[in-house]
Amino acid sequence: VISGDSQGRTSFWNGNNGTLMESIHGHKADVLTVELNPDGNRAYSSGIDPTIMHFQLISKNNGTKKWVKSIHRCVNTHDVRSLVCSKDKIYSGGVDTYLTISNYLAKSVTRVPPIPF
Repeated sequence: VISGDSQGRTSFWNGNNGTLMESIHGHKADVLTVELNPDGNRAYSSGIDPTIMHFQLISKNNGTKKWVKSIHRCVNTHDVRSLVCSKDKIYSGGVDTYLTISNYLAKSVTRVPPIPF
C-alpha cells in the first residue's frame, strides 16, 4: 500500500499487517496522487508540487527490500491530480489541462494540449 500526505511524504506500508515500511519526504507540498508500475518495483508520486518523484524497490545485502527515491522530474506546470503507469511511460494530468506523457528511461516528454469542444 502506498500513500501520500499533506507534508509531502510518500509512505510505503506493509499490506498484510498495516505497518509503515518507509516514509520518504520528497515534495514541498501535498501529495495528491500515487501510482505503482505493473511489476510492483517502481512507484511514482506527485501533487501540488508538480514534481513527479520516482521510487525504486531495491534489494539490500541482507535480503530485505527497501523503497528509495531515485529520480525526480518536473514535467507539469501546475498541480498534478492523476498519474497512470503503462509499461515504461507515465501519464500525468492536472490543473494545467495538458496530458503529459513522460518516459523516465529515455528522458522524453510529450505534452498533449486539451481538445476543444
